[in-house]
Amino acid sequence: MDEKIYKAYHDVDNALDISYATISTLSIEQEEDQRVAFVLLGVMEQIEKAQSNMGKIFDYIKG
Repeated sequence: MDEKIYKAYHDVDNALDISYATISTLSIEQEEDQRVAFVLLGVMEQIEKAQSNMGKIFDYIKG
């Protein structure tokens, strides 16, 4: 696998992991404000979709 592509994949994957952890921590703290909690949950769902698709992209790249 091309080193530049692997590094780019790894950087995006790390960013998604950090983003998900940050949002999940915030969502726990926002239990009292349902509107904010739902917004954060929606963002977490989108991050999960991106992570899933990153896995598919990685499988395709590595052949």
